[in-house]
Order: sequence, then structure tokens, then C-alpha cells
Amino acid sequence: MWARYDASGQNGDIFYKAYNGSNWGGREDVAVGGGNDGAPAIAWANGYVHVVWNDEQYYSIYYKRRSDAGTWGGSTPLYSTSSHEEQPYKPDVAAWGGRVFVVWDWCSEDIFHSPFTEPYCDYFSLSYRRSNDDGDSWLPYRDVGTDQTGSTSHQVYESTDAEELALSELRPSIALNDEGWPTVVWHVGGSGEGDRYKINYAYALDGATSSVNWVISHTVLNQDTSTHASVAAAVMDGQHLHTVYMQGDEWDVYYEGFTYYPHAVINAPAMVAVTQPVTITLDGSGSYDPQGAPVITYTWALIQKPSGSAVSLSNPSAVAPTIILDELGRYKVTLQVETALASSPVTTKSILAAENVYIVYLPLVMRQ
Repeated sequence: MWARYDASGQNGDIFYKAYNGSNWGGREDVAVGGGNDGAPAIAWANGYVHVVWNDEQYYSIYYKRRSDAGTWGGSTPLYSTSSHEEQPYKPDVAAWGGRVFVVWDWCSEDIFHSPFTEPYCDYFSLSYRRSNDDGDSWLPYRDVGTDQTGSTSHQVYESTDAEELALSELRPSIALNDEGWPTVVWHVGGSGEGDRYKINYAYALDGATSSVNWVISHTVLNQDTSTHASVAAAVMDGQHLHTVYMQGDEWDVYYEGFTYYPHAVINAPAMVAVTQPVTITLDGSGSYDPQGAPVITYTWALIQKPSGSAVSLSNPSAVAPTIILDELGRYKVTLQVETALASSPVTTKSILAAENVYIVYLPLVMRQ
């Protein structure tokens, strides 16, 4: 995929070519002559090539798909506005199974700062749309982070520094994990950030058919720099996120890989014989991060206990709190751990307090 512009840098068109393993096919027109099209992004899944781009002339984000048989569908507008004060920029697309996610940023251009005579982006937000049927239909657009529908209240980055005109977009990149849930990466930087360049991300471990449960604004990178940098690109590999970005006076390319999320592990007996109140230890020391980042926070909760029980956890933030089983029945506890970069999914452990616990040994008969 690529965009081509005229000599003035306007009137952009979008083109596509495919490689079959030995030869490149002919050039195919994706969006030609419709406006000022640019910033294309591409993904493949489930027998379809998914393409998105933005039209700066008509303030729109468009989507189009191509089947593996070579047939293009029509262009679908995912976001469009008549106001230059809410312009969408730099979309990205990711696909997994029948799910397709498209993310873009938009800015509010309602502030004038000297010495500039034109308005520029005063604050930015990130939005996304989702399809569950290979792009046939699309759910309403939502905010990355809050997941509010059609809202512009969640501002992930705000600036009042006129010198940040050079940073005109957040340039988000999106990737899906091995269960089809998104991670969005974007960059911020410049004089308003104290000459620091940051790559931030928001991720989801679960959600519903029409919504996403986001964990937001972890920082991948935080460096001193006086040079604005280019977009961070994201690729998911199981539980790991890989990003590349350009930075510095020579626009060098850098890589940053990190653990997507840690794992909470609860070591406790599944069944305990109880004839009187007994204290047991819930051990979370086996929790780990796949790439070795230290676990710094433990959050325990007692979510179920038998009727009549008055117990609570001894220390919900300890590595190994204790609990007193004071009634017969089922107890359930949860644990979530955090590293400096991410939070784990919540792990649940069920413990049955029974009056009599029997161990039954079955005979083993070997025949020759």
C-alpha cells in the first residue's frame, strides 16, 4: 500500500500491489481522484485484506477490503466531519478472525497562538471502530480508554505550547493479541512535555461483543530528546508487544519490546478439613512476568464466603496474606498483580472448607 501526491503535495491517491511468492501483481487503484487521500494502513485476516486511510480534504477516515480472490468492495466512511476543528488523522487497522479494529486520532483546532496565524491542534483524542463480521458492518465509534460511544471527552494528550505545532498527530498503531483484543500505541513529545519523548499504550484483555475493557496509559518509553519522533508501530506476539519508532536528528530507527502483561498465580489448597477455625496462607509469590519484569503490587480480594462467616484477608496487599476458615463451605479469592508496565488479568482460586476430607487410593492392576 502507498499514497501518491501531486507536485504540491495535495490530491493524494492510494494504490495496492500484491506479491504471490514469486512475482508482484499489477498496480490496483484503491482510492483515486476522490479527495486528498493519504496515510494508508493495511492488515490481513480470514481471507480478506483490510485497508484504511484518511482524506484530509473531506476530514474523513475510509475503509475498504479485498478478498483473496482479488475482488475489492466499496469504500466505507468510518468517521467524517465537516469541521476542521475535529479532523481525523493517521488511521491504523488490525484484524483477527472476523474481528477488525480501526483506530485513529483527531485533534481540536480551536486555539490561536502567536506567532501562528492559523489554528492548530490544542488537544488530541483517540477513537476506534470495530467490526465483528470481516468488515461487513461496523459498530459506533468509541474512545480508546473510556470506551464511551461517540464521545470526545477523553483527551489522552493536551498541549497549550505553540512550539508543539510540529507534533500534529498522536499517530496511533494498533495490534491484536492471540484472543483478538487490541493494544493501541501512540507517541507524545516536545517542549510541552519538558523535551521528553514518550510512547504510551492502552490495552484490553477482554470485553464484550460491542465493547472493550481498557487498561490505559502505561508508558513504554520515556526519553530526553529535543527532536520530535515518528510513529511507534506495534506488533503483538502472544503476550509480548513489539514497537519500532524513529527518533533523533538522523531519524534513526529503534526497537523496544516488552511484556504485554504479567500473570497472577495463587498457591493455596483446594480443599481443607475443618473441625474448628483454621488459618491458611494464600501464596502469590509464584506470580511472574514472562520477560522477567519484577512484580511490584499484589491486590487480593475475598469475593465469596459461606453464610455466617465473618472473616477477611489479613493483608490484601501482601505477597502471602492469610485467611481464617471459620465456617464450612466455599471461599473464593482473587489476585491481580502489576509490574511497572502492566497489570495482570484477575486470577480466581476456590477453597472448600469441609468437615471430612478423604483421600481415596484406587488399586492398580497390571496384566502381562
